[in-house]
Amino acid sequence: MHRLIKLYSLATVVLVFGGMMISCEEQDNRYQGPPVVEFQRSITGVSTDYTVGDGAVVDTAVVQLVGPHQTSDMNLTFAVENTSTAVEGTHYNLLTTGTFVLPAGSSFGYIRFEVLTDNAAAGESFSIDFTLTGGDLGVSENYKTLTHEMEFE
Repeated sequence: MHRLIKLYSLATVVLVFGGMMISCEEQDNRYQGPPVVEFQRSITGVSTDYTVGDGAVVDTAVVQLVGPHQTSDMNLTFAVENTSTAVEGTHYNLLTTGTFVLPAGSSFGYIRFEVLTDNAAAGESFSIDFTLTGGDLGVSENYKTLTHEMEFE
């Protein structure tokens, strides 16, 4: 019985230390797939407060590159979905229309728009639903949409 306890204790020590040694191996956790783009805040969306009467306020939706920097400019496309509650020309104007550039050597591209604060009342909220649709790079299927919520105070 005494030998069985010693054997069990030895096996436990070997398993614990062996497991620690395996977990200490350095792993390469860098993205290994093809370069794609995605919205930076796709999971949480964006909620921004705007003050009624501030006129046209410029804002951006940030698109990030996943993968190595590209050696030339990449043209990317997007759409505003009809699920948006904001109305173009009434609540916002697109300053970037349908196509934008991810510059060579950069990790980010920008979709610019202006929020028209004079056309809303305090307490109102509207959303713009963006979808990345393609271009020179693939689109991350999980993070291709972004809802920009506009709340007016």
